[in-house]
Amino acid sequence: MRNCLFAWIGYAIGVACFFHPSLTNAGGHVTFHTTYTYFVPRSPGGNCVGATTAVGDEVRIPGGATAPVVALYGKSAACKDPRFPINAKLGAKIVCPTATPFNIDAGIDLPDGWSQVKQSCTIANKGYFFFALNKSITASLLISDRSRSQVGDMMSYAKSKRDAQMANLDAPSGSDIEQLVINDMQAWRFEVTGVSRTNKKSFTYLITLIDSGKEVVALVGSMPKDLFPEHREELEQLASQVKGLSD
Repeated sequence: MRNCLFAWIGYAIGVACFFHPSLTNAGGHVTFHTTYTYFVPRSPGGNCVGATTAVGDEVRIPGGATAPVVALYGKSAACKDPRFPINAKLGAKIVCPTATPFNIDAGIDLPDGWSQVKQSCTIANKGYFFFALNKSITASLLISDRSRSQVGDMMSYAKSKRDAQMANLDAPSGSDIEQLVINDMQAWRFEVTGVSRTNKKSFTYLITLIDSGKEVVALVGSMPKDLFPEHREELEQLASQVKGLSD
């Protein structure tokens, strides 16, 4: 495992640092099901991977598990599929869940400066199928969704999400829950601030829940506490960039 790139990334959801993240899709529209790539594809029956694969990326292996790429040996005659020209050495397998969006037609228009990041098992295990970073403002974005039928009263649901986020932090504090309208849909928003148990630094999380009628989408934006007041509006605007929700 490489050293953490931006140690604060993993603390967005109160988890440990994960394998080397590769940035993709800088800005522009990102459709959840076409660009949510947790794992680097490889050729069937061999450890041959794409030319852009990096050490630390995770690949699918038979049986549904994954394994990290621990070494790359360059182009090999054994890798006959032109899509996977690089021979790779894999590490120990990891049993990994897969988070799947309820609405595969939804997406988000990422503003300039934001880039989607390849997922890790740790992120998927939390139910998030989308992860993006804005390095210029040291911010991260996680997205998950679920069927509206799985959620009862939205205010109660928002309170449970706030409590869960606070439970991941030391010295946590949570704001009141604001009810608002985003793109003609009801939404609930709140902030949580607390100290990471891993690096002992303070982070603020802006969490927005959007109720389309058929699904509930959760956006978790975060950044270091001292930077949050200056960039709060930028995190708020991300929710309005979600497109293609059911009605």
